Amino acid sequence: MKFLLKFILCIAVLSSVLLYDFFYVNNYSAYPWWHQKGNDIDGAYAATTAGLLNNTELDFVYHPGATVYTIHGAVYRVLNLADLSGVKDINGAVEALDKVVRISRVVAVLLGVIFTAVFFSFLYVLSGHFRLSFLLAFYALSSRAFLEHIYMIRAEMPNLIFFFGALLVLFLKLRAQEISFWKFVRAMVPAGLLIGLSVFSKIQIGPAVLACVAGTGLYLFLNERYGKTLLSHPKAVWTCLGISLLNCIVMPWWALNRPVFLND
Repeated sequence: MKFLLKFILCIAVLSSVLLYDFFYVNNYSAYPWWHQKGNDIDGAYAATTAGLLNNTELDFVYHPGATVYTIHGAVYRVLNLADLSGVKDINGAVEALDKVVRISRVVAVLLGVIFTAVFFSFLYVLSGHFRLSFLLAFYALSSRAFLEHIYMIRAEMPNLIFFFGALLVLFLKLRAQEISFWKFVRAMVPAGLLIGLSVFSKIQIGPAVLACVAGTGLYLFLNERYGKTLLSHPKAVWTCLGISLLNCIVMPWWALNRPVFLND
């Protein structure tokens, strides 16, 4: 119980830094989409997402940002913000765009809070020390570069959430004393899915993903515990290879064919 309270308190303090900067120091939620504190891509992502919800063509792809459309689109759908049937002129279009951009900026800072929890958890699992994890997380999350990304409607935040989420899963699962074939599969499948989502958030994460995959594979086969287990189950290699190939097929399909519930 004491551990859980300390864990929640650390995340709450770190998250408060982001929320304080967003709502009070810079008051980003008050700025319209075209304001200089925003970013050109804010309006592009928001407009494209609203258009997709109204069954228009996907005419803007950047990095490719697939998860941005899904996450923000789901929020628009829940809040009933994406109905463009009442837009009759340019003024109506600007008003609708201003509304969805404001909401998306709030979504962006909430994604920052989620990343805070994932990143702190990753650091704690990696180091095993609350104080060190908190200080490292506070240093990174309070930097100007990071704070600038908590209000921009961009793909970086979902990208980092999925990537560090994959690393967190790997560290949690692979540090076990014993590993079996099915435990290995249960570790690799969610990690692979998160890595796939990370790539389809922002393709520039590719080198880090390759390093993660190479490092994980090297660790598994050089470690005597895992090496013997995996080599004694050749089907593990083929199963994981098949799942990886399936992921390569499913993820582009998911990115290009948006979920039905966003359109109906």
